[in-house]
Amino acid sequence: LDNDINVDAGNEAFVKRISQEAGLSDAKIAVTRISNYLALYDSLSLYVRALKSAINKTGDESIYRNGRYLWNEMRLMKFDGASGAIATDALAERIPHFAGYYVHPDDSEQMLITNIRPVMDDNCDGTINGTGCYSMVLENVNDRIWSRALSGKERPRCGYDGMDCDFRPYIGAGVGVLIIFVLLVSFALYKRYQARRLLASMPWQISLDKVRLIDDSRLSKTISSLKSSHSAFSAASQFIADRSCAIFGNNYAKVQRFKQTKALNFDEGILSLLLSMKQLNHDNLIPFLGICCNNQKNEMMVLWKHCSRGTLSDYIHNDTMVMDSNFKKSFVRDITQGVEYLHTSPVGYHGSLSPVKCLIDNNFVVKVGGFALEDPIQEWTEGGSIAPQEPNKDASRS
Repeated sequence: LDNDINVDAGNEAFVKRISQEAGLSDAKIAVTRISNYLALYDSLSLYVRALKSAINKTGDESIYRNGRYLWNEMRLMKFDGASGAIATDALAERIPHFAGYYVHPDDSEQMLITNIRPVMDDNCDGTINGTGCYSMVLENVNDRIWSRALSGKERPRCGYDGMDCDFRPYIGAGVGVLIIFVLLVSFALYKRYQARRLLASMPWQISLDKVRLIDDSRLSKTISSLKSSHSAFSAASQFIADRSCAIFGNNYAKVQRFKQTKALNFDEGILSLLLSMKQLNHDNLIPFLGICCNNQKNEMMVLWKHCSRGTLSDYIHNDTMVMDSNFKKSFVRDITQGVEYLHTSPVGYHGSLSPVKCLIDNNFVVKVGGFALEDPIQEWTEGGSIAPQEPNKDASRS
C-alpha cells in the first residue's frame, strides 16, 4: 500500500531541480535523505499560499497574527507541491492518495491492483463533525491480478470479516473468568480488611475491672516448702513468687505485674505478635490470656492461664521428688510438642525457654509458657515505660 501514487515522480523531480540549482550531487540529496524536507517544503508552501490569499482578501498585512483566519484559508486548497499534488480537506489536513500493489512471492515486481481516490463529501462541515469531509473510493481495480493474488489461498475459517464464527462461547468464557477473578480479588481484599479489623480490635487487651487479684495459699505453701528444702531461695521459686494470682472470667490466672510509668503504644509488629499469641491453642502451651495496661492504676499485667503444680525447675531441684524414666520421657515429649507447635505457628519462636518457663498442670502435663514476650518487655523496661513490681502487691483476698 503506497500512500501517494505520484510521490516517487514528484520526489525525483524535486531532487533533480535542487541538484541543478544548488549544484549538489545526487548522493547528498537522495530521496531517502530528504523526504522529511519535502514535507516541510510543502507545509511552508501551504502557509505562504494561505497567507497571500488572506492578505489579498483583507488587505491587512498583519493578518498573519490571526491563526484562525489562516487555518480557514488552508482548508480545501489545491496546488502542485514538491512531493506531488497537494489537496487539503475540511480540517486543513493533506488528503492522501493511496494505491494498492501486489508482490508475488516469485517475483519482486510490484503490480498495481487498484487506486484509492479521495472524494469530497457533499453537505459536510468539518468544523462541526470534526472530519475531513471526504471518503476513499476504489477505482481501476485490476481483477486479473487480484484473482492471482488470492489464488491458492484458503478462505479463513471465520471468513474475511470474521462473521462466520460464533464468538459468544469465547466471550462467555472470558466474562466468566473475569467474574471469577473479580470475586477472588474481592474475597482477598475482604479477608485483608477483616484481618486488619481484628488486629485493630486488640482481642488480647484486658480491662482492669475484669481482673480480680487474689492470694494463692497453695502458692505460699509451695514457696515455704522450697525455702525449707534449700539454703537459698531458688530462681524457680522466685519465678513463682514474682507472679500474683488472679481470676479473669472463668480462668484462674498467673499474673506478671509491672509498674507502668508511660503509656504503651503498640506498633503493627507487636499487635500482630500479641494477636498470634492469643490465637495459639495446643495442649502443651500455656494459653496467653492477654495484657492489661494503660489503666488508672498505672500498672501493666500479663496474664497466663494458671498451672497448679508449679514449674519443671521445682521438680528438678527438689531432692525429695523422685521421677522415674517414664515421667522424664513424658515431660520431654510434652516440651518437644509444645515448642514444635510454637515454631510452626505465626509466633515462630519462644525466646527464653528454660525449665522455669515449663509449668505442670493437675494431670502432670508439661505446658510451655512465657514465650515471645521477653524482648518486648525488655524493650519497654529499658525505655522507661514499665518497671518490675513487688510480688503480690495490692492483692485482695477472695
